[in-house]
Amino acid sequence: MPKHDNHAYEALGRLLIDYQCGGTKNYWGHRRVPIQIITLAASAQDALTNIPFLKPDRTKVWNEGFGIEALEWLDWGDGDTIDE
Repeated sequence: MPKHDNHAYEALGRLLIDYQCGGTKNYWGHRRVPIQIITLAASAQDALTNIPFLKPDRTKVWNEGFGIEALEWLDWGDGDTIDE
C-alpha cells in the first residue's frame, strides 16, 4: 500500500490480527477459515513479508493471480475440517 494509506493499512491490520487471534470457531460456532490471499507475488513468503502482521501458520497464499484455479483453491468455509 502507498505510504499515504497508512491509516487504512493499520485498520486492516487490526482486523486481520483480531480475526487470526479469535480461535478456531467464529461467533456463530462455525469453523474459522485461514485468511486467504490471492496475489501475483513471486512467492508466498514475499506476500507474507509485505503484510507483516499476518500469522503465517494461519494464512494461505495463492501467488498465481486471480482466476478459476484461485476460486477452486479458496476455502469457502463450508467444510468441516481445518486445512493445515
